[in-house]
Amino acid sequence: MDIVTPGAYVETMRQVRVLVDQQEREALVWSELRRLAAERGLQVLDPMGKMNEVLHLVEWPTVLAGTFGEEHLRLPDEVLITAMQSHQRYFPLVDSEGNLANSFFYVMNGEPAHAEQITAGNERVLEGRIEDAEFSFEKDLAVGIEQMARGLDRVVFHVKIGTMRDKTDRLVHLTAHLAGTVGAPADVQGWALEAARLAKADQVSVMVREFADLEGVMGETYARMEGFHDEVAVAIREQYLPDVSGGRPPRSAAGALLATAEKVDNVVAAFATGEPPSGSKDPYGLRRAAMGMVAIAFQHGFTYDLRALCQRAYDGLERFPGLVGRESAVGDAVDFVKDRLARFLVDNGIARDAVDAVLPTSDVFLDLRRRAAALDCFRDSDGWDDLVTAFTRPSNLATKLPPEEVGPDVDPGLFSEDAENGLYQAWRAAEDRVTGLVVTQHYYEVLEALAALRPAIDRYFDDVLVMAQDEAVRLNRLRLLWRIAEGMRAIARLERLQG
Repeated sequence: MDIVTPGAYVETMRQVRVLVDQQEREALVWSELRRLAAERGLQVLDPMGKMNEVLHLVEWPTVLAGTFGEEHLRLPDEVLITAMQSHQRYFPLVDSEGNLANSFFYVMNGEPAHAEQITAGNERVLEGRIEDAEFSFEKDLAVGIEQMARGLDRVVFHVKIGTMRDKTDRLVHLTAHLAGTVGAPADVQGWALEAARLAKADQVSVMVREFADLEGVMGETYARMEGFHDEVAVAIREQYLPDVSGGRPPRSAAGALLATAEKVDNVVAAFATGEPPSGSKDPYGLRRAAMGMVAIAFQHGFTYDLRALCQRAYDGLERFPGLVGRESAVGDAVDFVKDRLARFLVDNGIARDAVDAVLPTSDVFLDLRRRAAALDCFRDSDGWDDLVTAFTRPSNLATKLPPEEVGPDVDPGLFSEDAENGLYQAWRAAEDRVTGLVVTQHYYEVLEALAALRPAIDRYFDDVLVMAQDEAVRLNRLRLLWRIAEGMRAIARLERLQG
């Protein structure tokens, strides 16, 4: 059939059973899936996102239904769903209560003249995959999760940093450190440590060797079947969450602790082995891991020092030879995670320059968010110009203080002008107030206290010749200005603000 004009292309192709428009194909497939599911009183799922693959495999889609043996429903849902979706691209079905049905939909190309035979072929393929999974499942149950955990020294995690047993030991230590740092209750700490001990056990299971997507899922299943506390089982599964960008963080506190330990170990290990992400390449999913650490901290209110946690992670790697040095690896890992934090804060409505201004001032996610939010909000206040002036005037001259002269304290005995003592006393009072407000993270009030220094600073520059001829006086005056500028920079690098 000839295509007479470019504008006739879509309709001409439709006449020969080719739907050119991808969106139209997708709408048609979903419409048919939902219609056929509703006829059966069921709902159709696509948990592994196979629709995008299906759309590019068919030109004229037709949705057909198949079934598998009801006896297979004793297997965990995730096993059956993986068997249906991972290679076959079938769509599973659930009832109104979320229970998996022993039926599925599949999409084929064209209008089949022999739908019954085609469906029977698909059912045979799926039955074979499920029977293989069932055999593997029974073998794993015979071994047991404890025995699996004892076999982790036979599985290499990374050639430079040991086995899965080494990885497990690091997770246990990191989880214990983190649980103590955030003040987790004793029962949560116990669940998290038990989960960390068993976290990688399913890596030696037959099921995970055959279906890699089921790591964590099978660990949870085997732990639950062997009588471990539900929170332990859930945490084993949740260690990999969020598993997609913007995905759901772990629900349980034990899972959140283990997931954070898992992610920081992966991030620091990558920098220690000299394999950080570069450009668009991120084979270990470290950007997602770092963003996951941020999301978990905010979701669960975890307050911990990122740099200290990365140092702990490096502690577990230090015995291995040939790694990137501690200072470089930890520093780069911290900066990498903080970059994800910055993106998170900007995505949640805080101006980028406000985020950049506070990033060097703290290594605690929640603290940094409060600093950035307060700074961004304060720029709309009446005190903004006062704050900028109170910082800019001292900081401009403070650069003239030689680095070797930073150490000595300001000497009030060298003051010769009232404005000098006035600024010195105003700064000491502000410093005391700021110290208390920082402890309680009331950063808006901190900025108000710093902005209130402007009258004393203006008077100082009106009445005092900073660059006096007497060297001792000059250095003392510069030292006071340096103390003020650095004190403000400890709250936020105000020079990074764009206006």
